[in-house]
Amino acid sequence: MKVWSMEDHASLELCFEKRFSETDVKGSLEIPQSANFLPPRDEVMHVRIQNGSVMQFRARSRRTGGRRYMTDQWRGFVGAACPRRGDVLRYYHLVNTNVYLVELERPPPHLRLFGKDIYLEFIT
Repeated sequence: MKVWSMEDHASLELCFEKRFSETDVKGSLEIPQSANFLPPRDEVMHVRIQNGSVMQFRARSRRTGGRRYMTDQWRGFVGAACPRRGDVLRYYHLVNTNVYLVELERPPPHLRLFGKDIYLEFIT
C-alpha cells in the first residue's frame, strides 16, 4: 500500500531507496552511502510532497564518519507523512532541476513465524 506518492513525472532518477529504521522516523534520515544524484553537502534541496507543497531538506554530514543525513524540514515531512519503521522511502531527482520527489510505501501487514513472513489479507 502506498501512503505517500509522487506520480506522472517522466524524467526521474532514483537517488536512493531505504527501509525506515526507528532512528529515521524519530530523528533524522540516514542517507545510504550508495545514494546518487544528490547535491553537494549542505546545499538546500527543494522536495515536492504529495499535496503539491515544497519542503526544503539539506543533506548534512556527520562529524565522525562523514555519513550524510537529512535535516531542515525533514521533521515536518515526518509529521505530515507519518512513516513507520519498515516503510520504504524512495527519493527521486527531477532531471535538470534542483527538485526532488519522495514516495513512501507501507508494506502489507504480516507476521513472522518460524523465520517466515506470513502476509495478512483483510477482507472488507
